[in-house]
Amino acid sequence: MSTTEIYLRVDPSEKLEAVEAAVPPSLRKGKFKAPDALIASLMER
Repeated sequence: MSTTEIYLRVDPSEKLEAVEAAVPPSLRKGKFKAPDALIASLMER
């Protein structure tokens, strides 16, 4: 228990940085811009 307790005390932003560093570039978040045709079709409903 004492050996894993240190992970609970780590700053959440540091945890996020570590996870993001381990994620392959092909799976990382990006910016998605919906095409105008998609937006138009959603607005019709």
